[in-house]
Amino acid sequence: ITKKDLRESQERAPRFGDYLCVPDAEVYHIHGTSGTTGRPTVFAIGRTDWAAISNAHARILWGMGVRPDDMVFIAAIFSLYMGSWGTLAGVERLRAKAFPFGAGVTGMTARAAMWLNLMKPTGFYATPSFALHLAETARAEGLDPQAFGLKQMFFSGEPGASVPGVRDKIRAAF
Repeated sequence: ITKKDLRESQERAPRFGDYLCVPDAEVYHIHGTSGTTGRPTVFAIGRTDWAAISNAHARILWGMGVRPDDMVFIAAIFSLYMGSWGTLAGVERLRAKAFPFGAGVTGMTARAAMWLNLMKPTGFYATPSFALHLAETARAEGLDPQAFGLKQMFFSGEPGASVPGVRDKIRAAF
């Protein structure tokens, strides 16, 4: 199934399309794409889907070394994008401490640096570009990002973390 297939389905059967696997009344979360390349694609998530998302993210986090006694700082916009929500659900499923800080509001990057320095979470989730911006902002605020004590950093929303040069910059900054 392609994104085009999903869009066409949602045009034929408005709201969720004709591929919805649960009754409309059982839709638990609604997520989707931004629509920057055309009609937004809607994702209707049922409760069992949400449990599967939580379990999958918890397994990924476990594989990265996150444990129930860890704290994960989630520095991502909580919008239609599933990445931040999936991370939050996975951290909660793992029974680790979730710190859903958010991102994107003017002045909040300096606040994020302050909170990271204060709380010393072991895990950090964001976009790669925000991590680099955060490190610069922290240094401008007189804070050393390496003193935050982050052990696991993971990213989504853009391809930077898979680019060796960007990954090296993040590693050096934190």
